[in-house]
Amino acid sequence: EAYNNMGNAFQDQGKLNKSISCYEKALEFKPGYVEAFNNMGSAFEGQGRLNEAISCYEKALEIKPDYADAHNNMGIAFQNQGKPEEAILCYQKALQLKPDYADACNYLVHQLQHTCAWQNIATP
Repeated sequence: EAYNNMGNAFQDQGKLNKSISCYEKALEFKPGYVEAFNNMGSAFEGQGRLNEAISCYEKALEIKPDYADAHNNMGIAFQNQGKPEEAILCYQKALQLKPDYADACNYLVHQLQHTCAWQNIATP
């Protein structure tokens, strides 16, 4: 947990390369550490490395399919990739697992509003 916590501290400071190195170290010691995969995904996302972020979230979810944070974060990555349908599914899954998850609810509402607005523009 120490490397994961150091990674979080570096991520909070915007030192994303250092945070990723710490998460990799955490995973060397504990290969199934879902929080480290999730946090590393967030760091990759902060660098704009969305495919790598999604891969980290997928690894976390392979280990712990009911990890609402990873579903939510994967939704954010899909949203940033311009994949609204995938994002919506991720947010819905996060809320199914954790109904009081305010962040997932906010992201879902925002994505639905954005998607509906585009559909209204596209239809004559």
